[in-house]
Amino acid sequence: MSSPSRLTPEIAAGFARIALGHVTRPWPYKLDQVLTSEADLAEPRRLHPIFFGSFDWHSCVHGYWLLAAVRRRFPDHPVAEEIDARFAEAFTEANVEGERAFLRRPLSRGFERPYGWGWLLKLQAELRGVPGPWAERLAPLAADFADRFRAHLPLAAYPVRTGVHSSTAFALALALDYARVAGDPDLEDLLKSKALSWYGQDRDCQAWEPSGEDFLSPALMEAECLRRVLPPSDFRAWFAGFLPRAAAGEPASLFTPASVSDRSDGKIAHLDGLNLSRAWCWRNLAGALDPADPAAGAALAAAELHLEASLPHVAGDYMGEHWLASFALLALTAGEEAQGPVTAATSALREGRLVLLPTETVYGLAADAGNPRAVAAVYAAKGRPAFNPLIAHVASVEAAREIAVLSPEAEILAAAFWPGPLTLVLPVQPGGRVCDLARAGLDTVAVRVPAHPLARAVLEAFGGPVAAPSANRSGRPSPTNFAAAMAETGEEAAVALDGGPCEVGLESTVVSLLDQPRLLRPGRVTREEVEALVGPLAEAEADARRSPGRLTRHYAPEAPVRLEAEGARPGEIFLAFGPAPEGAEVLNLSPAGDLVEAAANLFSFLREADGRRPAGIAVAPIPETGLGEAINDRLRRAAGAIG
Repeated sequence: MSSPSRLTPEIAAGFARIALGHVTRPWPYKLDQVLTSEADLAEPRRLHPIFFGSFDWHSCVHGYWLLAAVRRRFPDHPVAEEIDARFAEAFTEANVEGERAFLRRPLSRGFERPYGWGWLLKLQAELRGVPGPWAERLAPLAADFADRFRAHLPLAAYPVRTGVHSSTAFALALALDYARVAGDPDLEDLLKSKALSWYGQDRDCQAWEPSGEDFLSPALMEAECLRRVLPPSDFRAWFAGFLPRAAAGEPASLFTPASVSDRSDGKIAHLDGLNLSRAWCWRNLAGALDPADPAAGAALAAAELHLEASLPHVAGDYMGEHWLASFALLALTAGEEAQGPVTAATSALREGRLVLLPTETVYGLAADAGNPRAVAAVYAAKGRPAFNPLIAHVASVEAAREIAVLSPEAEILAAAFWPGPLTLVLPVQPGGRVCDLARAGLDTVAVRVPAHPLARAVLEAFGGPVAAPSANRSGRPSPTNFAAAMAETGEEAAVALDGGPCEVGLESTVVSLLDQPRLLRPGRVTREEVEALVGPLAEAEADARRSPGRLTRHYAPEAPVRLEAEGARPGEIFLAFGPAPEGAEVLNLSPAGDLVEAAANLFSFLREADGRRPAGIAVAPIPETGLGEAINDRLRRAAGAIG
C-alpha cells in the first residue's frame, strides 16, 4: 500500500474490505473475561453476538467503526452495500441484548475499561451519521457504556498515562466525541472536568517514549485530549507550556517514527499503531495551533514521517491487520475526525457543500447562508422557487444580532422561546452574513436559534448562519426522521446527521416584527403564547413572500387530500383525530385528541399514507385552537386549498 496524505475512495474501500474480512473471523480470539464457574465457559460468538471477531472485542468494535466511517463518507461506492448487509446481520435487537447481557455478568465491572468503552461510544457517534436503524438499535449498549463512564470517573483519582489500552486520555477523547454528537451535556461536562483535573497543569513534557509495546503516544494523546476540551486560545497557551520546544522538533522522541522489528509479533506490531496514532495526533494538533506558529509546521512534517513509516503495513500479517486500518483511517481523516460527524458537517459547510441537519422541528438541508453558490445548491436540490426566503439558523441570540436588527419585541420573544421552534422575520443587519439569495432579495431576514443539541453543536462549531429549509423536495411533506430525510434529499448532502425523530415534528412558527407583530406561519409556538408577550398578532399579508414555507402546496403528498372528512371513501386512507374505528386504512394522528401528538405525527402519517398509493387521503376535522391552527394550515396547503 502506498503512503498518501488523504483518504481516497479506493483506499477507504480497501480499508473496509480488510475490516469486512476480520469482524466475522472467529479465530484466533482473545477473551476479556473473569470466570466465576464452569457455566461461564463459552465460545466468543455466544458471549459476544456482535463483536466476536477481529481477534478481540475492542478491535471488532473499532472494525465496525471503520465500516461506519467509510459508509458515511462514500455512500455511493459499491462497498457501501456490503457494509449495509453486514450491519443488517450484526445490529439486531437480539444481538445488542446479548452484548448487554455480558456486561451484567458478575465481575464484568472492568470489562474493556477504558479503551473498549471509548471505542464503543465512538462507534455509536459514527453510526448516527449513517442511514439505517443501526444507531437506534445500538443505543442501549452505548447508554450502558456512557453510564459506566459516569460511575467510574468520579472514583478515578488519577489518570493512567500509558501508551496502551489503559490510556485514560484516549478513552476520554473518544467519549467526548460521543457526548457532543449525542447531545449529552452532563457526560461532556464530566469528561472535560476530569481531563482538566488530570492534565490541565502538566508542563514541559519529557516524552520518555516509546515503550516497546506502545500503540499510543502518552504525551501526544494527552494533548489531543485537551485539544477537545479547551477553547482554541487556551489550548494554544497550554500546548506552548506542555511542549515548549516543539518548534525545534523536541523532544526528538515524539518526532521520530518507531521502528518495528517483527510484525508477526502482536505486541511489537503495536508500534505500527503508534506511528499511525501519532500521525493522527500531530495532524489534529497542527490544525489547532496558530498557522504562523513554527510548531504547526513541525507537527505536520512529523505526521507525514509517521504515516510513511507504517501506512504501507496496515495489511499483511493478521497481528496488525485485525486493527491497524482503524488507526490509518484516523490519521488520514485527521481534523475531520476530531469531533466526529459534527466536524465533518462543519467542514462540509465551510467547503460550500450541503448537510442533512436534524432540528427539533423537522430535518433541514443546510448550507452556509453567506455562500450564494451553496444556497443555490439548496434551491436546486429542493426544486424550491427562488423567491421564497430561507431561515438563517444561528447558535445564539448574540449570533442573531450579527445578522438581524432585533427590536425590543424581538428581544422579548427571543428570551422566551430561543432556543426553540420560533422564527422571527427582522430587518437585515448591514454587513450581516446572509446572502441576498438566501433572503430572496429582500431587506429582511428570517432568523431562528434551534434547540436540537446536534444542530446547536454544528452551529457553534461553524460559527456563522446556516440556511436550512426542510429537507423535503418542494411540494412534499417535511421529513421528521432520518430515514425520511434521506429518502428526500439525502443524495444531495455531503454529510448526513442522524439526530433521531424530531421532537416537535412541525415546522417553526414564523412571526414578522417589521411594521407590527404579524403571524406569517403558525407552528409549535402558538399565537396565544406570542400574543401574551407582544400583544395582538395581525394576519399574514396576502403576499407573504417574506416567510419561508408559504407556498400553497408546500406540504402536498401525491394523493389528493380531502379535509373535514367524517370517514374514508372507497380507496382512501383516513387520518383520524380522537376516537375512531381501527383498521388497515386508518392512521390516527392522536387517539386521545392531543394536538401536540397530532402535530408530531402529521408529516410522517401523510408520508406513510401517501406511500400506500391510495385513491386519496381523507382527514378528520382538527380544532382550530392552539396548535390546531398550524396543523390545519399545513393540511390546507396539502390539499391546495390556500391560494
